[in-house]
Amino acid sequence: MGYFYIVKLCLSNSVAQSEYILWKNENADGQALAKESVIEVLVSYFLPTTCIPKENQEMKPCSRGQALNLSECLKYKCCYSDTSNFGCFTPLNDVPAQMFRMFALGVSSMIILGFLPVCCCSFCWRR
Repeated sequence: MGYFYIVKLCLSNSVAQSEYILWKNENADGQALAKESVIEVLVSYFLPTTCIPKENQEMKPCSRGQALNLSECLKYKCCYSDTSNFGCFTPLNDVPAQMFRMFALGVSSMIILGFLPVCCCSFCWRR
């Protein structure tokens, strides 16, 4: 019993403040974090965005305004840059990451569908 108490004390003192905030599901201001639905998570995974523009890529200002400071810009899920024409701009579509994720999904689906008949047949032959 005493061993677990010592381990608990060691772990509670070694946890950083930011990790503690993440465990409590609230941000640094004490506001509760919004929970995302499964659909939103899947859409954000298969339609990734980035804040790193490529050469000659058109950037659009953030819908909430382009003259926002860093914290307001990130609060509205926009990208912030000191070097761009816009201080705050909308995230850009990350086409290479999207293609890789769709390719990985296709390959894993084909592998699963390829081994499914083999597994079913081997299960039936054992009977």
